[in-house]
Amino acid sequence: MKQSEENFLNMVHSVLDTLKKNQSIWTSESVIVKEVNAIERDYNQILGSLNHHSRLDSGVHYDTLNDNLNSIIRATIKLCRRMYLYARLHNDEIIRKLVDHSESTLANGSERTVIRRCHTILSRAEWTYYYLKPYKVSAIQLTRLHNLINDYEQSHGDRSKISKMSHRPTVSHQITELKERLTILDDLIKGLIKSSIFISEYNNSRIIIDYRETLKTGTESLFR
Repeated sequence: MKQSEENFLNMVHSVLDTLKKNQSIWTSESVIVKEVNAIERDYNQILGSLNHHSRLDSGVHYDTLNDNLNSIIRATIKLCRRMYLYARLHNDEIIRKLVDHSESTLANGSERTVIRRCHTILSRAEWTYYYLKPYKVSAIQLTRLHNLINDYEQSHGDRSKISKMSHRPTVSHQITELKERLTILDDLIKGLIKSSIFISEYNNSRIIIDYRETLKTGTESLFR
């Protein structure tokens, strides 16, 4: 593992520790709770990979699904977090109820049910794109998800094109996914939490210390 990846994981540990110490501030926001749980799960999965565990207890339904559907679910849950932030701040109960998913609830049911659920969320995002743009929902993001769903639909009839084996991503890929989750969490906390003291403490925990350079110069560097 690269030094930069080790530094990143040390930062994630610090973030989770800060969140646990301040649970009373953010646990009333269900979307933050879901994202924190997902971050902690992914962090533990990475540690498991590094320790060469033969099995990773993720507890997530979609781990047994094919890779194509996996990608759709992950892309949709990211979109859900952005849409939820908009709905929460604008009191849009229709969108809030539509996107208030954990990853396990989004992936619950048959593959066809999951695809329909994701497509419904995507369609609503496309209809309300103008209002979602300030919440970092991009046309590229929607197009990618649209293409993922289309590709799945086209290949669904030919099961030979879809891997039936559970995909085990590389640590680097897992870290990339975790970085994206933390970026979403940053925006959720900034948008939904009012405590300036907690936000300051959280931001401090997001500082990545380059331990290799610190040993040489005592300096710190900040990455996102």
